[in-house]
Amino acid sequence: MGGGLALVLAANRPDAVGAVAPFYGVIPWPEAAPDYSAITASIQGHYAEIDDFAPPKVSRGLERSLVELGKDAEFFVY
Repeated sequence: MGGGLALVLAANRPDAVGAVAPFYGVIPWPEAAPDYSAITASIQGHYAEIDDFAPPKVSRGLERSLVELGKDAEFFVY
């Protein structure tokens, strides 16, 4: 949950967050997802290939969404 909360903080307080490095950071409930367009921080995400909570399909989808929004985002799957 900490990685997801780091993304929420980056979206809610872009003035206070310059970089985010979430590990397994996803928000599994679409209605609770932050406004990713508000993020100004660079994002480097780290995820596992075998993970029921944040599977690669979900993490890659989040990375794609962030990049499409023009965000500086790079995710690694191990």
